[in-house]
Amino acid sequence: MKRFFLTWLVVICGVVGATAQHFYNLTAEEVKIDSLLPYVSYSWPLGTNYADSVYEVSIAYPEFLDMEEADVKRYQDITTEPLPELPTIQQYVGVSRKQGTLYAQFVPLVYRDGKYQKLVSFQLKIQTQPLTHPQPLKPTPKPLPSGRGAVVTLSIPTSPPVREGSGVGVRVASVASA
Repeated sequence: MKRFFLTWLVVICGVVGATAQHFYNLTAEEVKIDSLLPYVSYSWPLGTNYADSVYEVSIAYPEFLDMEEADVKRYQDITTEPLPELPTIQQYVGVSRKQGTLYAQFVPLVYRDGKYQKLVSFQLKIQTQPLTHPQPLKPTPKPLPSGRGAVVTLSIPTSPPVREGSGVGVRVASVASA
């Protein structure tokens, strides 16, 4: 019975630890505005099979703290652009030595309920979806009117819809023997 209880305790602690690893707390000093806006940047290693998925980073469970008037004034001195209600995340996948890395960054400042606020606690969620590959291109040879060669046209499937200007064509010509 003790072994059963200890096993479940270890499993529960492992699950709680796995879900808590993406929670972040920022101090007011870390999101302080001086001559530049603060940026929060994170990176996650994706490994060698990074290209088989699409990644989306989002913020969950945000907690905000009202900004001091001095911070609001410094913000307004730096830029006149309005702040969003939730931080806008910029993300991209970088590759180094065949290893993919997901990078995400954002400004932890918002304008909510008529107040300028700092994001001080949040969870970053990374959602992955498998990349759907279109069907492979199929060559279909067609004889030229002169009978001296062939044009190979690669047909691109229409589902998913092909954007205008993204077609592929290959011409294979042969030289007539003398």
